Amino acid sequence: MLNSESLTAPAISIPQDSYFVDCICTAVIKEGKTLIILPSGESQPDIEGIGRTSVLLRLLGLSIDTGRLIGLQLEDIRTLKSIPIVIKSPPWCRLLTTDMAYLGSTGKKLSLVPTKGERMSFLWDLARYIYRTTTLEYKTGDHRKQQGRQKLFEIFNKIQFKPINGIFGNLEALHLIDEVILLRRKIEAEPTTPLRHDLKGEDRLKQLRKALMVSVQHGSEFWHRDKGKLELRVNNILNSLDPNRLPPVSEIYFSNPDAAIPDYVFDEVTERIKTKENPTPVPDFKEIKTISGIHLHNFLLSRSFYDVDEVRLLVTSGEKIFRDISLWDDLSEVRREIALKILMLKPNSTSVNEREREAYSDKQKGFLKNEIQENIATIKRMHYYFMKIQKPVHIICRVYMMNYHRFE
Repeated sequence: MLNSESLTAPAISIPQDSYFVDCICTAVIKEGKTLIILPSGESQPDIEGIGRTSVLLRLLGLSIDTGRLIGLQLEDIRTLKSIPIVIKSPPWCRLLTTDMAYLGSTGKKLSLVPTKGERMSFLWDLARYIYRTTTLEYKTGDHRKQQGRQKLFEIFNKIQFKPINGIFGNLEALHLIDEVILLRRKIEAEPTTPLRHDLKGEDRLKQLRKALMVSVQHGSEFWHRDKGKLELRVNNILNSLDPNRLPPVSEIYFSNPDAAIPDYVFDEVTERIKTKENPTPVPDFKEIKTISGIHLHNFLLSRSFYDVDEVRLLVTSGEKIFRDISLWDDLSEVRREIALKILMLKPNSTSVNEREREAYSDKQKGFLKNEIQENIATIKRMHYYFMKIQKPVHIICRVYMMNYHRFE
C-alpha cells in the first residue's frame, strides 16, 4: 500500500543530469502536445485558488452539480448516497496532472513528470473544489481545520466516478512541454472579461520564475519550502533552458469584485485556452440598457442585493440563476433585511409539458420538471440555511401556470 510520500513521488525516475522541482501545476495533453497551467506569481496572495480545477473540469468535459450541494452541512453530506461526476461532453484533452507535478529541464527543454498518486490527487482536488465552492462564507484554510476536515473527508468518500481512467493520458512518462499558460486573477471593484496575451522575450522567464515560486506563499504547510533552496533550484531549471527552444508562454488575466467567481468566467477562461483568441469587444456593461444574456443578468442581480430591500424574480426553472454559486454567496454577504420573492413555473402542470415542446424539443422529455423540482429543493434548503445562521434574508417562492395560444 502506498503511503503519502510514495503518492507524491515522481511516476518515473528523473534523469540524473537534469533539474526538477515539485510545484503547483495542472497539465493536460492534446494530440501529443503538452500544455501546463500555472498560477501566476502576480495574483493576489490572499486569494485561495485561481480556478484551475473549474477550468480543468471544462477541458475534460466533466461536470459536478455543485449548485445542488450548496449550503449542505456535515450531517447532510453524510446522508448522500454519492456525489456523481457527470461526463458532460467529449474531453478536449487528457489529464496528466491535477495540482502537483515535477517540472524541470531535460535536454535544455522544459519538461514535466506526473506523480505516482495522480489519480488519487485528482479525486482529492475535486473534494476540495466541492467543499470550497459549496460552503458559503468560506474563508481561506477552513477545510484544513478540524470541522472542515471532517466535511472534506465525507465529500471525498462520496465522490463517485467509475470511468476515471478514461480521462488520463500517459502518466508514467516524461513529457516535453509545448505551451505554458499563467492564470492571473485579482479582486477589483469591477469585473473584467478574461483576456489572453502572449509574453515576449525575457518576460517569459521572469513570469515563469514567479509562478514556480508561488508555493512559498501557499496557505498549506504541505507546500511550504525553504525559499532560498527553492529559488536556487528554480534558477537552475530556468538557466539550463535553451531560450530558443522555450515553449510559448501566455497569461490569462481576469478580475472580479468577490472571491467567489461566477461560472461563466471559467467558461470564458476555458475558451481562451482552447481557441487562444480574445472575444470581440462589447460595450461596457454600464452602457447596456437592455440586458442580453444570463451572464450579465446574474452579475447585475447580485450587485442589487446591497442597494434594495426586495428582489422579485419571474423564472421558468431558474436553472441558470439558482445553480450559480456566486449569487448565493453574494446574498449571504448582505447585512440588512432583504426579501427574495420568486415566481416559478409549476412543475406538475401542463404548462411544463407545453414549454418543453415549444422551446426545448432537443432536450430529454421531463427534464424541465426535474430542473424546477431540484431548484425548488435548493431554494428551500437555502431558506432554512439563512434562518439557521441568522441572516436577514427572507426567501418566498410561489409557482404559476401559463396559458398557451397557438396561431395558425
